[in-house]
Amino acid sequence: MMRFSVIGILVCVAAAPLAAADYTDSLWNTSGAREYYDCGDWSGVHNPKDLSVGSGHYWWSKHRKNGVYVFDPTNWGYPPDAYLERAGFSNIEWTCVHIFGFDKTLNYDGKVYTDNPKAINYKTSYLRVTRYSTLYWHIYRTESSMSHRDTGHSMTIKNTLTFYAKHTTATGKKKKKDKTYYPEDTLGYAMFPVPDTDITVQLINHSTYMILKVPTPAHVTGIRIHLESRNTTAEYEKQLYCLQLNKRNKFVTCDLVEYKYHNFIGMSPAGHEEFILRYEPDYMIDVTLYTPFEQIAANVTVQESEVAPVDPYNLILDPFFNVLYILLPVFLTIWLVRLL
Repeated sequence: MMRFSVIGILVCVAAAPLAAADYTDSLWNTSGAREYYDCGDWSGVHNPKDLSVGSGHYWWSKHRKNGVYVFDPTNWGYPPDAYLERAGFSNIEWTCVHIFGFDKTLNYDGKVYTDNPKAINYKTSYLRVTRYSTLYWHIYRTESSMSHRDTGHSMTIKNTLTFYAKHTTATGKKKKKDKTYYPEDTLGYAMFPVPDTDITVQLINHSTYMILKVPTPAHVTGIRIHLESRNTTAEYEKQLYCLQLNKRNKFVTCDLVEYKYHNFIGMSPAGHEEFILRYEPDYMIDVTLYTPFEQIAANVTVQESEVAPVDPYNLILDPFFNVLYILLPVFLTIWLVRLL
């Protein structure tokens, strides 16, 4: 796994203007082409998609290595690992179904993740070959029916493909025949855990400042907290991962890679999931949760409370009474000894 140790930290300045840049923009600005994206941002993935059944054509010639060429999937727009199922019916040489991946295919820790196994990108087609032995039979119709089978950990695409052929004999007799093939392909997957989007935050008034407590749900790759009041704008963001484009086999997927990013302004971390804010009576709080597939606006419930102010009189006299509590028994003991 690729690892980064880049940490972005901005000084906390109340009411300072906030940058609207995405947290991976700095990686893009230092490279020729954008390769890294924020978690949940799949705008860099563009894969052509055509789920219709296609067909190819090949002229057989004794002067060429026909078999080697015909059964090389790369000659027909497939990757090298695609399986071409031999047909041998009339002039149909092979049929094929090959899954390229899901519309959002995430690679992480040796597994393939997706947010929607039904949104899948595949190619299916067959190849016609013209040679002397195929001149008699004519394919006059094809029928195709695609089906999906989802087991919860793998998706299978199956094409039921039927060819209808006919020819007329020398005596004028018409003959017909048909043949059905069932090419299919399977791709395993896992679903990334969905975080709990209901968050209860605590806003505690300490008179001259405020403490904000925001719990971070499990199964998130990052969190952004945004606060607005009449006089203050504050933001805190922490990210642990980002997406890196993977263009192997000419099909773009994303790798989830470690990328540490930390940014806060207008508020300061003050412990685990706690922050110090300037006192304002009208904060509006928004929380965004990041996962590899989406950026989710959390449903925020705010619990407000106040801490009782400290009495200055008690603050000054308390040390005196603590000392008196210790020394008084000593003085009494000495007085009693002298009386005896």
